[in-house]
Amino acid sequence: MKEWAIKLLTSIATGLLAKIFIPVILALPPVAGLIIYLQNGEWEIPVWAWWVSGLLLAMIGISWIIVKRARSLEEENFSTTLFAVVRPARAWTDVGSEEHFGVNWRVRYAKNLFSRGISEETAESSISKIDVQSPPLCPKCDTELYEKSDFWGTALWGKYVWYCVGCGFKKRSKEKFYKTVDKVKRIVRGQARRELTNQLRDTN
Repeated sequence: MKEWAIKLLTSIATGLLAKIFIPVILALPPVAGLIIYLQNGEWEIPVWAWWVSGLLLAMIGISWIIVKRARSLEEENFSTTLFAVVRPARAWTDVGSEEHFGVNWRVRYAKNLFSRGISEETAESSISKIDVQSPPLCPKCDTELYEKSDFWGTALWGKYVWYCVGCGFKKRSKEKFYKTVDKVKRIVRGQARRELTNQLRDTN
């Protein structure tokens, strides 16, 4: 959401404008009734005064909700959380990239992956060393993607946007990087497990 729009809504919902307008809006029905009383001698609050007052209060309430949502997304987009133990770059061996969920993911594994020999036990322990690196790469230009929460996003069509600063590629996602990379890791390890199982079956 544009910064100027957030500032405007903030001033309406929580700033000086709200402090001025809310008392005026609340006073509108009785003031309208007083005017009618002075004109006709009968106290009656017109229906339009209730409608206008309610509509303006609803607009201020909606503005407050939008501002709160925008601030929450801004904090989320600028916050970083470490979800994995960081190893030195020399501890990994890159094996290439694979496409999953519409983007490319870099696959790597800890060095000396099969140093203990191939057996059912050691193969499984070696498979657990396979890792997938985040963030993913753009499928068009191999640039590391950015992730941000979309103001209008929902769980139905995706709350997050993955976008490339290199070529402008964009993709909606229902999950953040750290959740998707865990799924990709399981897929890649499953593929490796099937390949090793087939190799062991062929050797027997």
